[in-house]
Amino acid sequence: MPPVPINRPQKNLDNTAMPNNVEAEVSVIGGIILDNSRLKKACEILHSSDFFASHHECMFRAMIKLADAKKPIDNMTIVEQLDADGELERAGGRVFILTYGGGVPRVMNFEYYCGMIREKSLLRSIMHKTAAIQQRALEGENHQKLLDDFGEFTKHAKGANKSKLVAVDVRDFLLMNLDPLDWAIEPLLTIKGRGMIYAQRGAGKTYITMQLAYSVATGQAECFVWRIPGRRRVVYVDGEMHSSMLQDRQVTIVRANGGEPPDKGQLILITRDLQKDVRPKINSKAGRDQIEAHLEPGSLLILDNISSLSPSSDEQETEDWAIIEDWFSDLCWHGVTILFDHHAGKDGDQRGTSKREDLLDFVLKLRVPSDKTPDEPLRAELHLTKLRVKCPNPRQGQPFEARLGTAENGNPEWLIRPLKDLLRERAKEMLRDGMKPNDVSLETGLNRWAVARIAKGIKLGSMDPDL
Repeated sequence: MPPVPINRPQKNLDNTAMPNNVEAEVSVIGGIILDNSRLKKACEILHSSDFFASHHECMFRAMIKLADAKKPIDNMTIVEQLDADGELERAGGRVFILTYGGGVPRVMNFEYYCGMIREKSLLRSIMHKTAAIQQRALEGENHQKLLDDFGEFTKHAKGANKSKLVAVDVRDFLLMNLDPLDWAIEPLLTIKGRGMIYAQRGAGKTYITMQLAYSVATGQAECFVWRIPGRRRVVYVDGEMHSSMLQDRQVTIVRANGGEPPDKGQLILITRDLQKDVRPKINSKAGRDQIEAHLEPGSLLILDNISSLSPSSDEQETEDWAIIEDWFSDLCWHGVTILFDHHAGKDGDQRGTSKREDLLDFVLKLRVPSDKTPDEPLRAELHLTKLRVKCPNPRQGQPFEARLGTAENGNPEWLIRPLKDLLRERAKEMLRDGMKPNDVSLETGLNRWAVARIAKGIKLGSMDPDL
């Protein structure tokens, strides 16, 4: 249903000087002739009276009538409809209309051109309305009536260009041919989705996140236990580390993946100390705009980490997060996928407001293994604490241990092994050393029921293979 037209008198102003963009009107009319399906989108934005040229207004009305009658929209059918409506001459005549479509390039920015036409129409409406009010004021009309009239006009004009929410009947919804989910990291992160990795300091979340970034930027088939369906541009924003430390980690990741960095332009790094007059921030409009300048539809934006990129007091945190979350929604709407790192608190859970998890596709928690020694290389347990979809492969949803070891050729390499057996063995050793079941549960991450079964198995002198 087209927007409601705004009444505007055509006197007192030179209409030839009114704001207009006839070139955009030609593109829209010609674009619909080339592709009839575009009419539906045009009608969501435009009313026939939004066209400046009267012949375009007539043609647009004729197109709507043809669509309602389920007839094709082309030069000949438009001529026939205009002739039947008695508007053929006003629309420029048969010969004029037959020139449309063939010389119009295929419109890539059709919706944008519709918006341009609507914008010029609203500007003309404002000019006509203010001119009419000036005339009525000169004639001595009551000021309150003029103010009320103009108030109603502005209220209507503000809402005139707003899109309506699309509502679909469930019977139609069940029959819709919807696109399948598209993935950045399957089954963790959908395109236009968002996810979080959190851990206590020193758990290795930057290494893990950098490996995910590398895999997405290169289109590597698999990252850890998850699938990478295709290559995507990655913008990695770091607000905490010195560039030299980040460089060391990046060198390690590249060497662990064969020594070949991503193609130029595929992985962009924004670090704190390479900036001159600004620092990367997401809790200010200017800071968000500076990051947006490097994004494009289809990009994966990685923020490492939320605390350093959004410094605020505890009192401001919830308010700041509401603004950041709204920004995330806008980015996702425009085709950007988001992954961010965060710190865990002393209790091991993510620090600050739990609202961060509400709209996320996944939440990945990193734990430092209880038996890890300070001189060991990176070794972390990866636990999915939230996942929106069911894993096609159970292995992808199970916790696992990732260790950054050394290959025979001396290069770094990732070693992955499931946590289930490791955790049960650790729990068994702890219980045999006299540790209380509750403490074992906290140390290993196993639930109390599983620890109780292991303890029972020790007493009976056996271990249930299903534990």
